[in-house]
Amino acid sequence: MEISYSIKRFEKVPEDIEKQIKDLKHLCFSKFRGETPQEIAENDDRFYNNKAAVNIVALENDKVIGYLGTLKRDIIFNDQEIILGGLGGVCTSSEKRNRRNVGGFCVFIEYN
Repeated sequence: MEISYSIKRFEKVPEDIEKQIKDLKHLCFSKFRGETPQEIAENDDRFYNNKAAVNIVALENDKVIGYLGTLKRDIIFNDQEIILGGLGGVCTSSEKRNRRNVGGFCVFIEYN
């Protein structure tokens, strides 16, 4: 399988790419949540205030076709502060799903 896209890792995402990520997340997730883009942004700020520590972006001809964010949150558990980590906002544009393993490569890049 020939890979025609690149995977880039950002701690701070450039503005033009950030907008594309927001648009992709809206396409991938809003129909399940039944919310407008403004409602999603308000709820994300209220409930998911920990922004991604690292952003993994799949780009094809300067267009975002996939995204994965690594999250970090400090919590108190059994009276001790611990760090939780995870993946969030994993999405792939509909025309690239099931053919190019965009999401799989994003995870691979981040953890290898």
